[in-house]
Amino acid sequence: AGDDPLRYRTKEDIADWWKKDPLIRMRKYITDKGLWDEDKENDYIAQIDARIDEDIKKADNIDKQKISDYLKNTLEVPGYAMKEQIEKFESKGK
Repeated sequence: AGDDPLRYRTKEDIADWWKKDPLIRMRKYITDKGLWDEDKENDYIAQIDARIDEDIKKADNIDKQKISDYLKNTLEVPGYAMKEQIEKFESKGK
């Protein structure tokens, strides 16, 4: 199970901090100034969703990496155990 903040904080304490959340405060500020509204937010969400879908399609079409190449790219200087793993997978063509 995850961390339960109610073990060491009260609900009132948490509620007070939500009032101070900078993202919530900024959203209220720009909405009050007429710079942001629900239509702009929905348009922005649609743009981001389309961009994510496009990027997922690109990622799905990238050639899969060999395990040995993945291990080589994990650390700048692989340790002894990793060098053994690289050799093992290279010998198998993976």
